[in-house]
Amino acid sequence: MIKKFIALSLSLIMVVTLFSGCSLFKNAEFHIGYIDEIESLDPLKATGDAEIISAVNCFEGLLKFNQNGEIVLSGATKYSISGDGLTYTFSLNPKAIWYIAELNEGILGETDFDNRVTAHDYVYSIKKVIAEKLPGYENYSYIRGAREYYNGEGDLDSILVTALDDLTLEIVLVEPHSEILSTLAESSGAPSSEKFASLVEGVYGTTASSVICNGPYYIAEINKGKSLVLKRNPKYKGRTKANNAQINLNLQKKQKNIVEKYASNSFDVLLTDSANRIENPNGKITPVTNTVWGIVSNCSKEIMKNENLRKALLSAIDYSVISTPKFATGIATNVVAPDYLVTERHYSKYAVDSVGFDSSVDKAEEYMILASTQIKESINLNIYVPISLENSMNIICNGWKDLFGDDVRTNIVTFDIDEYETVIEENDYHIAILPIYSDSSTAVSVLRSISSAPCNFTDNSYESLLRAAEISIKEQPKATAINECEKYIVSSGVVVPLYLSSTDLYLNDGVTGIYNTTTKNAIYFNLGDKKSEK
Repeated sequence: MIKKFIALSLSLIMVVTLFSGCSLFKNAEFHIGYIDEIESLDPLKATGDAEIISAVNCFEGLLKFNQNGEIVLSGATKYSISGDGLTYTFSLNPKAIWYIAELNEGILGETDFDNRVTAHDYVYSIKKVIAEKLPGYENYSYIRGAREYYNGEGDLDSILVTALDDLTLEIVLVEPHSEILSTLAESSGAPSSEKFASLVEGVYGTTASSVICNGPYYIAEINKGKSLVLKRNPKYKGRTKANNAQINLNLQKKQKNIVEKYASNSFDVLLTDSANRIENPNGKITPVTNTVWGIVSNCSKEIMKNENLRKALLSAIDYSVISTPKFATGIATNVVAPDYLVTERHYSKYAVDSVGFDSSVDKAEEYMILASTQIKESINLNIYVPISLENSMNIICNGWKDLFGDDVRTNIVTFDIDEYETVIEENDYHIAILPIYSDSSTAVSVLRSISSAPCNFTDNSYESLLRAAEISIKEQPKATAINECEKYIVSSGVVVPLYLSSTDLYLNDGVTGIYNTTTKNAIYFNLGDKKSEK
């Protein structure tokens, strides 16, 4: 669950969905620099950024996210939900087909292959996600029969994902679950052809020839660890325009290499965190995605269950004197940490004090007096931080020492960001500075994420809020219930924002564009005219 709540790499907030828009650019090849590797071309196994780019551009599921983060129709022409919220029925695009490229023809040979994309393809792929516990399977566990399958009390045939006919899919849930639609809109909702998969059994998705696509692009070439080439699907009959003739991903293992290649005009677009900002970039540079870095209290540790201690420590921080890390655009004084709790809104629209947490020395002393009457042991805090934030954490700890003396002792442990996720999961810290991210979009899922995330917040107030949210989510606008969660989580000192950091988009000379950061971190380009094609 840590990956659902905390993004421990800025690379996870980069590009997901690419290149819809301006026809002026429709025949150009487009070259992107990327730090990533590709383990599989199977969209159901996509976890890395390059894999997700391949999945969402080359495979079309029932639904997708638009530029505003809304779930809209894609491979489905319509859908309905029963009054009890349990049965979802999808009507499929009758024109959708699997594109068989020349590189696939040798595998198919003389096989009698029906290239229509049917409801049976979705049944196969959803059950594959469930059976192999692939990304997104947690939300599919709400499908009736899935839990029995996991418990060994049923088989895949008993899972109620059913092709009513070739163009009608029915999914029946055990209980209402709002995130089933968002799961279907992700790469985990892509269809797969069971017949084709059987022809390449054991090697499906390992090469460009061992996978067939139904999206606006198809996978034309892959060189493991080096490059991925996507070409426009000439047989595509769906809703998404593929305006570029070809997309080329240049895959690198080191940030330095990819920056050097961009500087030498090897590709058109580069996404990089601000720590690697190019001093004299060709063309334009724009921050496109942001991460809130916050202090997180690990409430699974007995001493951190004390709310007064948490409030004392976090009220004592003078945010104005914390040195801004080199990758940050500034201290996040106007950021509500819990934008990570809701995908429809952008955190820059809200202010910290709107959720009820204030920085105040007087309040810090007041909270510490209350905490000292409740805590009988010495307060020794193990603090985990990325190495880039060590100076900021030192300033915070020195402030605690000046205010609380030896009543609070701290031990700062620094880690390289690449190993940070591993050490966080070991759960041996009291406080950590973490990038805050979640794709949760309802109050209930927010609270459940937090209860199983590193802060492990499970006191009586939390349990009461969870029950209230489960009731209120049915009776009031979703944002209202989420706001209550935000207020509680921040005001109780579980999470407090510190910084706003950015990922930068570089557009080389002659490439113009606009972007939207949206749900699931998708960036959509409207690419204008380009001086020369590569």
